[in-house]
Amino acid sequence: MTGRLDAVTAVAAGSVAALAAATELPGDLALDEVRAVLHLDDRPLGSEELGSSNVQRQRWPADSALYAGGLFVYTDADAMQPGRVVLVAGLDPFDDAVAPGCDEEALDALGPPELVLDAALGGLVLTGAERVWPARGLAVRSNPDNGLLLAVMTFAPTTAEDYLARLRPDAGPRRWMAAAGGPGGLRGDTSGCGR
Repeated sequence: MTGRLDAVTAVAAGSVAALAAATELPGDLALDEVRAVLHLDDRPLGSEELGSSNVQRQRWPADSALYAGGLFVYTDADAMQPGRVVLVAGLDPFDDAVAPGCDEEALDALGPPELVLDAALGGLVLTGAERVWPARGLAVRSNPDNGLLLAVMTFAPTTAEDYLARLRPDAGPRRWMAAAGGPGGLRGDTSGCGR
């Protein structure tokens, strides 16, 4: 892949392998460019604070039959750079029958992640569920216990400190489903993307 929008289309498709192979999200990507490949609402849902510095970003929903938690394009809310895309996030794919899932081989080819972070799953904290390659503009969240893909995110290449301070979405996916063997609990999927 070599296009400016490769990372955006990879997230929209839920393809970790395509995202790992994609050209990084450009730092100067405009919302109007993204509209060429994603159907976005005419207005943002509002603003959301990202990162530990609580940076205000506009959150634009995109049409997606893939993500139960939504497919979102985040833009600068700054008047100096209105409409500059800073993050594209696909949250909580419906299930592995729809979502291609996570490709561990593709992630392994990137080398070890620079950041390994905890992520929320409902009321649980999943240790090491978020792996981040800031220099590649890539973050993947998965349940380390069963490999269930929880989120795929892309952003312009940056530092680990910048990702944590200005880009990281705070809220984790909310995937609660009946386990295969009985009522209640988490879905017992053992395929996909987990360590």
